[in-house]
Amino acid sequence: MKISLGKPITHGDAEITELELREPTAGDVMECGYPLAIGDGDATPNAEAVGKLIARLSSLPPSSIKQMNMADFNEAMGVVLSFFGK
Repeated sequence: MKISLGKPITHGDAEITELELREPTAGDVMECGYPLAIGDGDATPNAEAVGKLIARLSSLPPSSIKQMNMADFNEAMGVVLSFFGK
């Protein structure tokens, strides 16, 4: 799934204007953590796990993902969470 970034980020000398996220595997979740904290009938996003998953699924380092503005991060988070159902 592709996401166009409203504000570019960098990776080395490259300017990144778009992320392509692949579907996560069980191994990705085992390495990064589950992106939702579930309890009392609610599911709360776990920003740390989501950030790690965005990095892993886009093949970019966490240092690049940390540059994302909140609007872009929230959009990427929505894509990641969409892989985990409703």
